[in-house]
Amino acid sequence: MNSKNLIFERSEAFNIKSIIQVQNIVYLNVESRLKTAKCPNCQRKSGSIHSYYYRKIKDLPSFGKQVCINLLTRKFYCKNNNCEKKIFSQRFNEQFKPYSRMSERLAAILLKTGLLTGGNAGARLCKLHNVSVSASTILRNIHKAPIIKPETPQVLGIDDWAYKKQHRYGTVLVDMEKHKIIELLPDREAATIQKWLQDNPGVKIVSRDRFSNYANGVRNGSPEAIQVADRFHLLQNLSESLKKLLVRHYKTYKGIIKQKDEEKLDGNITVLAPADLPRQITPSYYNRQCQMDEIKSRHANGESIRSIASLMKISREKVTNFLRLQEPPIRLSPNQFSFTKYADLIKKSIIANPRITSSKIIIELKNSGYNGGKTAVYNFIKNCVRIKPNADQEELPRQLWSPNKASLLLSKPASLLNEIENKVVNALCKSVSDIERSCLLSRQFRRMIIKRKGERLNNWVNKALKSGVKEMISFANSLLSDFDAVKCLIRRSLGQPQRSIPGQSKR
Repeated sequence: MNSKNLIFERSEAFNIKSIIQVQNIVYLNVESRLKTAKCPNCQRKSGSIHSYYYRKIKDLPSFGKQVCINLLTRKFYCKNNNCEKKIFSQRFNEQFKPYSRMSERLAAILLKTGLLTGGNAGARLCKLHNVSVSASTILRNIHKAPIIKPETPQVLGIDDWAYKKQHRYGTVLVDMEKHKIIELLPDREAATIQKWLQDNPGVKIVSRDRFSNYANGVRNGSPEAIQVADRFHLLQNLSESLKKLLVRHYKTYKGIIKQKDEEKLDGNITVLAPADLPRQITPSYYNRQCQMDEIKSRHANGESIRSIASLMKISREKVTNFLRLQEPPIRLSPNQFSFTKYADLIKKSIIANPRITSSKIIIELKNSGYNGGKTAVYNFIKNCVRIKPNADQEELPRQLWSPNKASLLLSKPASLLNEIENKVVNALCKSVSDIERSCLLSRQFRRMIIKRKGERLNNWVNKALKSGVKEMISFANSLLSDFDAVKCLIRRSLGQPQRSIPGQSKR
């Protein structure tokens, strides 16, 4: 195979004159085989050569080395007397753009790299592949690339995106069939949505957030399009209603859970003495162990205590003590030993009030004559006090008690919850009748959406309106205000795409 066919296609009119390697760079001396060229201004062919010059062009690396093309380029006289250009250079638009310092195939690779990684990261990645390029060049390539207008989708997704959360938002438009973002709009106004839909006709189905501006914009911009409420946002609205309910009754069920938490303690409290604490091997303990081994080794070889102390630069008393001991002593601070006489007082305080704080224990200790520091008390309680829970009592994890997390559990079916989560839900339902009714309604609504039982929607809305729970009544009224879009979501015939819009906007 001819070497030039590996570098250029056979249809390309180039000859490789020579190949030279200088350190880590391979130079290809190339010239064009074309004897004529068209004037870029008047498109008239010319074969009258004016002069020659070399263009230095970067190309893709080869065999781990950088490649540079020295392209011998001709300049021609334009034969058209009426043309403004009297002299022009050869053009190789398919391989090397005018005034460009890199080949088109290298520019295409840098464009993809920049779009995937960005400027600085792309420059570092290119350096690993022996392409010397700066971050500014990669970004400049991105800015020069033409923006391809996407085709108008038949199924359009509309959601918001944040410039800065809770401050400023825009609108993202998603092609729900191709799962690609096609447009970012600067705000969430109905007029903006309306204008985009009027400029891009052909949308048949719109899956959107239940924001009223989006509904009005779609209704005015594309009246023939079918509006579908997004399932993610619908379930999110349900969770927000349950959260408001739990916040309203927070004091009630918090008191029940707090009572259960106190019942977990049965008074079986053990206070360990400092000597009973497990020994931890610290760097200082390891150094004393090595020192003891060396002392015993020297003494076994016949060295006197005086000579050992002189050579190791320690006192004779320390040498004598190490020879008598089996292992180095654990160094305990004086504050730890002072708590022995206060152990019974700490135990009585915890039994009397299992939820007592360390600060209150310190106050009681100081009233009894303790004159030490607070840190010593914290460390003693942490290391020496062991509270055994009663195995017969149900344990409810505190991290699941917040209204935000508990609201998610109320709408899920019991089969999808683990044992602890079911205990949390049962405790909440037993505490307040409103929570019990809302839990039943939310699970029915979730099942209705997943199973696409559209015929049950009217019946469910009526139940929610008669439930007597104001949060569920408010949620049912919001469904009635956007009833057609919600009903289209539940109807099986539409076949709404399963991937949610927020999943696209956070990519």
